[in-house]
Amino acid sequence: PLQPASRPVPAPSASPPHAHICWHMSPSGSGGSSDAGSSSGDELDEESAALIRGAPAHAQVGRELERHVAALPAEVCAALSDRGATVVEERLLKVSFHATFLVDLCPPLRHDSQEHDRVIVQVLGAELGDKALFGRLSAGALQAAAALATRAGVRVPTVFAVGQADTALGVLDFVVEEFIVTQTVEDEVVAPPVPWAQIRDDVEGKMHRTPVVEALAEPLPHFANLAAHVQWLLDQVPPWDHALRDALAKFQEGISPEPSNVALLHQDFNRSNVLCSERPPGSGAWALDAVIDWESAALADPRALSAEEPW
Repeated sequence: PLQPASRPVPAPSASPPHAHICWHMSPSGSGGSSDAGSSSGDELDEESAALIRGAPAHAQVGRELERHVAALPAEVCAALSDRGATVVEERLLKVSFHATFLVDLCPPLRHDSQEHDRVIVQVLGAELGDKALFGRLSAGALQAAAALATRAGVRVPTVFAVGQADTALGVLDFVVEEFIVTQTVEDEVVAPPVPWAQIRDDVEGKMHRTPVVEALAEPLPHFANLAAHVQWLLDQVPPWDHALRDALAKFQEGISPEPSNVALLHQDFNRSNVLCSERPPGSGAWALDAVIDWESAALADPRALSAEEPW
C-alpha cells in the first residue's frame, strides 16, 4: 500500500510554567521506536535482530504505524469538525502499540461548557493487550474504562470522541481525549516515590471499592471470579501443551467458583501513567492530575494481580 503523505511537523509550542506534555519524545520525535539491532543501549545478538527484521508486518505494530500512520487520519479531523473544532497543528508524539498525536485546535472543541484548544489522539495499532488480564483492544474498551474510573472518583482524561480510520494497515480505532496539563514528563519528571505511592494507593482503593456497572463494562475483559479467569487461560492453551495445561490446572484447586469482588483494574500503574504535579510548586505536596493509558484495563478480582493465595 502507498504510504500516506505526512504533514509538516510544527515546532513545539511554548508551555506555561509547570505545564508539560506528559509523553516524552525521543530525539527523532518517534517516541523511542528504533530499528532492530541499533546501538541504543543493549544490542540484540544478530540472530535475534534477524528474526525481528524478518517478522511479518502484523508483528511489528510500532514500525508499521510509524510508516503508515505518521499523519493524523482524515476521519479524526472529520470527527473533530463534527464537534465544531478545526485542526491547525498536529504532532506525532509517540509510537509504540499505538500512534499518539498532540493536536491543536482553532476554533476549539467545546465540551460541558469548556473550551479545549488542545487534545490527544490515539490511533490503536495493537489488537490484544499485553498484561496478565488481557482481551481485545478497542476504542470502546478505553471509553468504558474511562467511564468506570470516573464513576469511582478517579480523575481521567475526558473522552471526546471515538471512531475508526481507514488506513494503509486496515481499519483502526481511534480515540480523541482531553489533554492533561501536568508536571509529569515520561522518564524525566515524576512525583517522588512516597507521595506517588500514596496517590496510587488512593486511586486503587477507590477502584476496588466501587461496584462495577455492567452496562458500562461490556467491551472490557471481564472475569466474574478467579476460577473463571483460570478457566479462560486454560481455554487459550493449545491441546498439545500438556505441561502448561497441567500447571494452570493446579491453580484451579481450591478456588471457589462463587462470584468475587470484581473491580476495575488498570494493570499498568507506573509513575508515567499516574500524572501528578507539585501544588503549590516547591511545597513538596504532590496531587493527582489524571490517570492515563487505560489500554490494559480489565474487570476482575484484584487478587488476580497480587501475591496472595492461590497465586
